[in-house]
Amino acid sequence: MATRSDDIGLFKRGRRWWLRLYVKGEGKKIIALKPEGQTHATTNRDVARAIARDIRRQVEEKGRIERPTGAADLLALIEQFKAVNAVEASQQQAQDNAAHVKDFIDTLEIKHPGEITLERVQDWFVRLHKAGRSPKTIWNHRGSLSRFCEFLIDREHLTANPCRRMKMPKTEKLLPRFLSIAEHDQALTLAKDHGIYREVATALYTGMRREELRRMAWADVDFMRAVVMVPKSKSRRPRTIPMSDKLRTVLLEQQTDTGKRKHVFPGRDRKDHTGMRRGSWWVDALKPLQAAMPVFTADMAETATGRGWHLFRHTFASRLVQAGVPIAKVSAWLGHTDIRTTMIYAHLAPGHDADIEHA
Repeated sequence: MATRSDDIGLFKRGRRWWLRLYVKGEGKKIIALKPEGQTHATTNRDVARAIARDIRRQVEEKGRIERPTGAADLLALIEQFKAVNAVEASQQQAQDNAAHVKDFIDTLEIKHPGEITLERVQDWFVRLHKAGRSPKTIWNHRGSLSRFCEFLIDREHLTANPCRRMKMPKTEKLLPRFLSIAEHDQALTLAKDHGIYREVATALYTGMRREELRRMAWADVDFMRAVVMVPKSKSRRPRTIPMSDKLRTVLLEQQTDTGKRKHVFPGRDRKDHTGMRRGSWWVDALKPLQAAMPVFTADMAETATGRGWHLFRHTFASRLVQAGVPIAKVSAWLGHTDIRTTMIYAHLAPGHDADIEHA
């Protein structure tokens, strides 16, 4: 069997791994492959390979060994992962992914990327399951950890993604919650009382996600064509939403107040023209509505959709489908890349179809 390049120079002393390496000007070196913070060489072959790769990289790039352990700073890697993730997804999603990874690292006391093995990943998800986490929550944690493993592979800190081999429970497909006509009107009344009417109305009349509302700029609002553009969305594809008369009225009022700023809903504690409103504002602003309207939280399982600002998105889609707007059109306005995602609203379509008489 051919020797893996990762194994060249690796050997065992007892149960622990060492590396035999030639360094120009220094001769042959024998190095104990010790993870950061540990006094002894590792007994884990994957960890040994990862540390050895780091040492070889140092010798190749700098001609010397600066860190004999070759240990990667996991906290620094998580911060790098969060920064890269924020470019690919939203800032909030990047923070959530990093938080899930740090929870995994801290709980299992992972000291080196090479210690992220299938066994440790399985142990982590068993812990989540025993703690009563829902299948959907476990799926979210799995997604975050899998993205981090891919990040580590790209930077040659890991050779394989153990999450790919982790079998996951199926999640129950629940119907989305949405506001009834009375609740829709109540939400707007409460929003007006608490000074967030324009934000809530824009959410209800566009179906935009919270992060999309936060990023919404006046350059994306075209009153002449009566459309609102979403240049950056979860699907990473731009989309266009028609502007209803109600939305036009709301946005014209908002333009009077913030038209000279870059964002439609700019940061309230910034004097410049570029600041977005902080994510925490959007969380706190909705609390009065959530406290007053049981539909936000009552009898809702942890796996259910329809919490917070996303409830307005579900309401936007549900009202359109109930009015007979074609699913394909609603899907395009929501920015779904797969129309099957929009089909969760199909049961709301007008009931009787004359074609049934042909049965």
